[in-house]
Amino acid sequence: MTARAVATWNPTISQQLTELRRELVIRRQVFPKWVAAHKLTQRDMDYRIACIEATIALLEGLPS
Repeated sequence: MTARAVATWNPTISQQLTELRRELVIRRQVFPKWVAAHKLTQRDMDYRIACIEATIALLEGLPS
């Protein structure tokens, strides 16, 4: 994929929210396994999930 191809993408807020929600589902499934395997700390897991949740809340407050 070229930088030019990426630069032409302009996802809507709705599309961004869809991807963030998808990512949140994945993180909620995978991160606890990583914590159990000592690949990620509980604190880091909580922080990373909170960041995605906060971003979703922020975007939900914007006009579409």
